[in-house]
Amino acid sequence: MICKENNNEFIPFGANDSTSLKSIKDPTHFFLEEMDQFTFKDFGFIYSRLRTQKAFTQLYGAFNTERVFQSHWIRKVLFDGEYKDQAVKLLCNYTDNYFIDQEDYLGKLRLIAGGNQAILNAIAKGAWGMIRTGGEFWKQFDENKHVRTVNVDKETTIHVSLDENVNPYVTQTLWQIFPETKDIKQVDELLCESPKNNAPKAAKEFIEWMHKQNYKAVVFVYGDPSANKRSTVDENSASFYDKYISELRNAGFTVVNKVRRSAPQVANSAAFINAIYESNYEGWTITIDADCLKSIEDYILVKEDADGKMLKTKVKDNETGITYEPQGH
Repeated sequence: MICKENNNEFIPFGANDSTSLKSIKDPTHFFLEEMDQFTFKDFGFIYSRLRTQKAFTQLYGAFNTERVFQSHWIRKVLFDGEYKDQAVKLLCNYTDNYFIDQEDYLGKLRLIAGGNQAILNAIAKGAWGMIRTGGEFWKQFDENKHVRTVNVDKETTIHVSLDENVNPYVTQTLWQIFPETKDIKQVDELLCESPKNNAPKAAKEFIEWMHKQNYKAVVFVYGDPSANKRSTVDENSASFYDKYISELRNAGFTVVNKVRRSAPQVANSAAFINAIYESNYEGWTITIDADCLKSIEDYILVKEDADGKMLKTKVKDNETGITYEPQGH
């Protein structure tokens, strides 16, 4: 959009890959919608693009507080860190919207909160969210203890764990294991939304990631055995893993398929991982990279059901009509 009075332009731009903003020449302002979904690397790159001499430069951002955990970079850098005095913060909530029936809207927010005061404080008052309310699956996960910046070691094997859910996305969490120091590290996450939410395109996303890391060694693949089922719509009856692994091998990678014939007991697996989180069981540690925002959100929010398994709550997207599980991937 171009303003006829002064010829200034407003350019709406998707930022799934922040480096794509290189194509915008001499920007003077950026506005980051859903700023909490940007990683700190994204923020740093975008901020560095404000180097034009045309005008005073500014960066704006807006986000909902209920998804911002304590160690999120927004809180660490702009609210609690060394740059807190360089950022102007404005708290807004439903009472600032004079175009709605505020009493009616508060009633809707109470309905969404479902009696949880912590959630209501976040969505109605702008209080910080991501507060544990009990019944978490990963009981001992602590974002202040287990989240920090993790660097990829291109000489160490990559392990990819897959969740084939089409909606909201095909999930790929990328891990490295260091037996000598007994460290397990999640180095990245790849969340493949439509139209990339199928096996071949998800594999290509992973291949591109490995090329960027200059990684050329063996890949270990893990996931839910249910995705081994033969497809009735594929002409070769190939399963999700068949297609995924085929793409990796065609790209020149050696792949070790570690998907079991049957899934291990979920409650026992959770107890084992929680023991590592809580007390470094047998000397092992787990670290999650700070830029794995969706993973961290999932680890904080996913609940436990009556049988000790993950509680797979479903929600419906009002725009698409699609029902999906927001957590547990």
